[in-house]
Amino acid sequence: MRYAIAVAETGQLTRAAARLHIAQPALSQSIVRLEREIGTPLFDRHPRGVTPTPAGEAFLEYARAAVASSDAAIASARQTVRTTADQLVLGFMNGVLTPAQPLLSAFAAAHDDINVVVRELSYANQIDSLRDGTVDAAVLCPGPPLPEFESIPISRTSLCVFVSESHHLARRTELRFADITDETFLGVSPGVPDWWVDIWWLTAQRGGRPRTGRHTAGTIHESLAGVLSGEVIVVSPAFFVLDTPIPGVSAIPLVDVNAPAVELVHLRNHTTPATEQLVAVSRTLQLKPT
Repeated sequence: MRYAIAVAETGQLTRAAARLHIAQPALSQSIVRLEREIGTPLFDRHPRGVTPTPAGEAFLEYARAAVASSDAAIASARQTVRTTADQLVLGFMNGVLTPAQPLLSAFAAAHDDINVVVRELSYANQIDSLRDGTVDAAVLCPGPPLPEFESIPISRTSLCVFVSESHHLARRTELRFADITDETFLGVSPGVPDWWVDIWWLTAQRGGRPRTGRHTAGTIHESLAGVLSGEVIVVSPAFFVLDTPIPGVSAIPLVDVNAPAVELVHLRNHTTPATEQLVAVSRTLQLKPT
């Protein structure tokens, strides 16, 4: 079911295989076996990819519900264990713990009996890790615009643009949106949510998606490696800029675009006592709208 959903959402076996981290032939064989078991094709194949057949649409409706129910069952089991374990599993993307430090310090001072375990998330798994209970809450920039989640702003940041030192913008001391609107942006790995991609591609400001290069990334370290190619730029929260410069990479402030807030995110309907305590502490630090 997960394989069929991925194929339907990407429209291509190649992209679906990349999202699922399996080989394309193995995915193709799995879909064929599924179709044989059901007794009818689920997808129409064409040169540009695949589209669900009417039978496929009917199957996918129930498959999505079944997968969501399975994920909810797993999340509930994981969080039930932590309900009695005085443990909080907190997800983060690299660098985000720096602006989250006031929250973590306040939580530790108020609840020194709760053991906090931190797990690094990628661009692609930040939401799935919350849904399936891998983490109880996460510090993200920003949280997802989805009703199943509550996102509490805890810190503000600014934006910068990472470019190679060989890039024609590298000697600038600051940049404005007009300076980068026609630049080539770094691509993203399969499975990264569209809403998140569009924030960092500045799609709303541009009125459309930018030109992207051949390099893709799923983490900040992969993003910086892509920048070193000299072909692409990356718009990023300023907290990713380290005190020690990254050899070959320049970080230039982007001064006329507002950055999204750093937010504490959790599922509304699946919380542990430790998560509720963390949320309560975060509300004492919650930013007021500007």
